[in-house]
Amino acid sequence: MVRSKFLKIFLVTFIPLTFLVTAVITLPDYGINWDEPYHFNRGQAYLNYILFGWHNYLNIPAFPKPKGDSDFVSKTGEQDISVNAKTSTIAANPSYRRSYFMSDVFNFDYIIKNDGYGHPPTNDILSSFTNFIFFHKLGVLGDIESYHLFEVMAGFTLVLIVAIFCYQEFGLLTSITASFALSSYPLFFSESHFNIKDPPQASFYGIAIILFYLGIKKNKWWLILVSAISAGLALGTKFNIVFMPFIVGPWFLVFLKKNFKKFFSNKKLIISLILYPAIIFFIFFIFWPYLWSDPINHFGQVLKFYEDVGTSSTGELTNYIYHGFNFFAPFWIAVTTPIPILFLTLVGIVSSFFQFFKLKKDVYLLLVIWFFVPITRVVVPGTTIFSGVRHILEFLPAMAILAGMGTLTIYKLAFKLQSKILIIAIFLVSFSFVIWEVARLHPNENVYFNQLVGGLNGAMEKDIPFWGYNYGNVYLQGIQYLNKNAQANAKLGLAILNMVNVPRPKLRLDIDFSNAYPSAFAHNGEYVMEMSNNFGLKKIYSYLYYETYLNPVYILKVDETPLLTIWKNDPSHLKKGFEKEIEYKPVSQSINKSVLTIDFGKEIYLTKIKIAHSSQDCDIQKGGYVMLSSDQKNWKQEPETIDYPQIPIKWLGEDNNHFVFLFVAKKARFLYLDTQMENSCILKNPIISLFGLLKFPLE
Repeated sequence: MVRSKFLKIFLVTFIPLTFLVTAVITLPDYGINWDEPYHFNRGQAYLNYILFGWHNYLNIPAFPKPKGDSDFVSKTGEQDISVNAKTSTIAANPSYRRSYFMSDVFNFDYIIKNDGYGHPPTNDILSSFTNFIFFHKLGVLGDIESYHLFEVMAGFTLVLIVAIFCYQEFGLLTSITASFALSSYPLFFSESHFNIKDPPQASFYGIAIILFYLGIKKNKWWLILVSAISAGLALGTKFNIVFMPFIVGPWFLVFLKKNFKKFFSNKKLIISLILYPAIIFFIFFIFWPYLWSDPINHFGQVLKFYEDVGTSSTGELTNYIYHGFNFFAPFWIAVTTPIPILFLTLVGIVSSFFQFFKLKKDVYLLLVIWFFVPITRVVVPGTTIFSGVRHILEFLPAMAILAGMGTLTIYKLAFKLQSKILIIAIFLVSFSFVIWEVARLHPNENVYFNQLVGGLNGAMEKDIPFWGYNYGNVYLQGIQYLNKNAQANAKLGLAILNMVNVPRPKLRLDIDFSNAYPSAFAHNGEYVMEMSNNFGLKKIYSYLYYETYLNPVYILKVDETPLLTIWKNDPSHLKKGFEKEIEYKPVSQSINKSVLTIDFGKEIYLTKIKIAHSSQDCDIQKGGYVMLSSDQKNWKQEPETIDYPQIPIKWLGEDNNHFVFLFVAKKARFLYLDTQMENSCILKNPIISLFGLLKFPLE
């Protein structure tokens, strides 16, 4: 009896514990989410204020200054918000483990003035707490890994709760399958390592629902209180939890209809439900010092943020909108879920409907509603979603449980047909296939696409929105290449995104990192790194120059699909034929109010327009755009405004008397420049120079 009980406990907890061990061991393999640095900064600011009353970090040793510029330097070399930051006068001490993200810029005084228009910070504080314990105090994990341990622990707790819940409600087979489907889901496994918002939010959300259900069904008032705490942590991470009443509400009404007298006879249970919302908002409030001084007005600012984010339009998804309904999320789930899990989920949904309507078991209603509500809320007209479905990841625990239900349904059917052994063999093969598919992408599991679209490579060829979106995880793999291959004291910059997106503590100490270094046509020998996925900013010059002109030194490919590229910007890596540009004289030019039109006389491969102009009695350029054409009928607008710093100004050659705009050897005969200003300096006594390639080498 004891041995049998131990065996069941072992089988129920095996997959959750395997997930935990595997996730912790692989923590160093993952980079950071491009949202995380600010969340780490904010979490440290609030945590140290709550624990010690600190407003800054002047009373502890300074962090050793990394080589290069501040993480906050712009391409122009200006607007560096760290310039006025006060740093500690206590010298850096190698024996004092200070987190890189204890920022002298984003300290408590800065955060408390500028917080509010964004997500709550409960997850930030909790991740900073695991950093405080496992990095600062114990030193058993690295700086970044100790933040990510919070995310792993949140994911593990959800997988464990799902396994226990399924075992109690449906049996061992459902428990094993559900915990496997959840823990092996590519997006969840991957981003439980480096996404500070969505997996923890889904975990708190799912735990709150399961414990609420168990508390009501088992008459356990303390489970209701723990559910409220979990819901409070979810609200303190993202506001998705506000949709929880639409999930548990219909189920609770069905339950109440059958158990009215029994429910109202338990006073402790009723009191716990009355206290439920108060506990949620208490936790939300206590973890956010920004709210303390002016709760009503500051909370209103948070609501404005969610209104803007949840209803802003996403032009990339127009092909998925039908009669106002946006079906992108269901499509994305269908093509990014491993096919065995997808199939079992569909069987589980059908089975759950059948079980509810035939057997009147209300738990099946809860599961189906839980799965559909998060998805439906981004399908209905007037709402939007972007970068896949990570922002509604709370659907996933329900999906995993439904997959478990699908497994149980098929197993029972096979038992009746006396094909039990065959079905078990098919399950084992299918689950092994899922493990293989996820493992071969490591550590880039979050870019997974299934065979319905031909994998990630098929998604790229079909140009599915957000293919390859990894949220910056791949930068670490670029850093690992540079740490191994870059020459001593090499310079590095990013082609597009901000320096803060790179996990700088992982960068070799001698590598000089600044976004002021990418020099384009100056060829100063710096390394330039950038993601290569379906990213709108890839259309701008600061990326296209390197992609067009240079042979890369490193391309990270996943499923034969490029996700990150590194170039060395020196003459030896120029593609053949791109070495020299020549000057062209325009055949005609005309100015009509705010518009300059130029005819080159013939089609050329335009690389640059330079305008010498007056700077007296005119206005500095703001906005404006450029279009090119070969026939004056079909025009194509450049993605940057004409006041946009395409590359650092020191390489551009632009000043108060010279305007420069760059093109990536684009074939055109006519140029249309609209300053959209009545008195722009650019068009004040202009002297125009045009430059281009003699021919396009790749044609």
